Amino acid sequence: MTIPAPAPSPAPDPVQMQAAYQQAFKLLQQSRYDQSIKAFRAFLLAHPGSEYADKAQFWLAEACFVSGRYAEAMQEYVKLLRQYPHSLKSAQAKLKIGYSFQELGQLNEARTMFTLLIDQHPDTTAARLARERLASLAALPAGTQGPAAAEGTSIAPPAAEPPGGAPVDPAADAATDIR
Repeated sequence: MTIPAPAPSPAPDPVQMQAAYQQAFKLLQQSRYDQSIKAFRAFLLAHPGSEYADKAQFWLAEACFVSGRYAEAMQEYVKLLRQYPHSLKSAQAKLKIGYSFQELGQLNEARTMFTLLIDQHPDTTAARLARERLASLAALPAGTQGPAAAEGTSIAPPAAEPPGGAPVDPAADAATDIR
């Protein structure tokens, strides 16, 4: 008796795939971060190799970051760098890993990430922001853990930061993120 081969899975419907991505993105725009995280995770499970996958991974990490879940955000940014090494979001992900390290009071690791970012992506907005952050870290007295570790408060990224910073402004980046 021969067992027939399983039928190939139908190709994902591009309209449904785009709608699922846009719904998760809309939740992020509405500051519904927990729901956005769930929606982006569901999207990535259903469409891991799609044209939206790297952006979905980035915005998932952003939702974690703006929720103050810095360790989780770092894990999600690292997933982006590992699974989508050629993503246009790589420089921003490295910047946010540095921010996350700083938020967690791990200033040496933050400096290392900012330096790596500058070396690998020298002419980007992310590199400029990393240089600014390194300068502010250099101004801290030796042995300082930073405000997040010392006082339990959050260090907000510069207000002029492009999308990918806090507060999240996905609408400003929507033209390149929703195709």
